[in-house]
Amino acid sequence: MSTRREFLKAGATLVATGAVLTKGLTGCATPAVQAPDPPPDKAKLADDTREFVAVSALLTGLYDLLSNDPSDRDLNETMAKEYARRLRGTFPDGYAALLTAYKRLVAADARPKIDDALLKGFRATPEFMGNKLVADQIVSIWYLSRFKDGSGQFIDGGFYERGYVWPLIKAPPIGFSTKRPGYWSVEPAKEAN
Repeated sequence: MSTRREFLKAGATLVATGAVLTKGLTGCATPAVQAPDPPPDKAKLADDTREFVAVSALLTGLYDLLSNDPSDRDLNETMAKEYARRLRGTFPDGYAALLTAYKRLVAADARPKIDDALLKGFRATPEFMGNKLVADQIVSIWYLSRFKDGSGQFIDGGFYERGYVWPLIKAPPIGFSTKRPGYWSVEPAKEAN
């Protein structure tokens, strides 16, 4: 262990060395500063989110991803935006390619019918075939609220308790409860009183 004197002496040496280094750097040129990226186009992101939800509904078979129930709709829109953001950030090229393929496929129809025929046509596109991993992760994020990146690492989607797997298997989310802490310590019959 160092004594106080040794500590102060080492500190004085570092300060002196730093002063010498700083003095030597004054003749160096200032590095160029890169301009910040422009803010994302909000209208384009909103459109991409709508397209992402449509692609998600097509791939998952969950045709009511944006429920008509106003209490659920806001949360589902928040989920969709977050899922789209995470997938777009992890798979920028594949994500964009799938949305582009979907847009091209449904361009002639203002309100395309999401059904097996559309899914078959979508799966036949070169963009889908080249980005099947991304398509699989879209399905995974909606059902499990997690997905794998290109290296196989799982990434949390942020809405575990809202995954569509739970109502499908008729079970509550494992390890998650909306009840008060310690609810399990009271017998259900006594809790009703």
